[in-house]
Amino acid sequence: MLTCKEATQLMSNDMDRRTSLHERNQLRLHLITCSGCRNYRRDLHMLRRACRAFAARSVDGESSGD
Repeated sequence: MLTCKEATQLMSNDMDRRTSLHERNQLRLHLITCSGCRNYRRDLHMLRRACRAFAARSVDGESSGD
């Protein structure tokens, strides 16, 4: 079983590279029992969406001559 530290590292790594099937399965098992890591994953996804939306809005603003 993964520790919370290992699980959060895997979640972060998954944003930069494709994780292996073994890593994804280990993470799934950990997330079943750990609400703290589920919350961390939710927050990580929310932050990622916000950054993408901000970047898209910034690019749109630059192209319109602002």
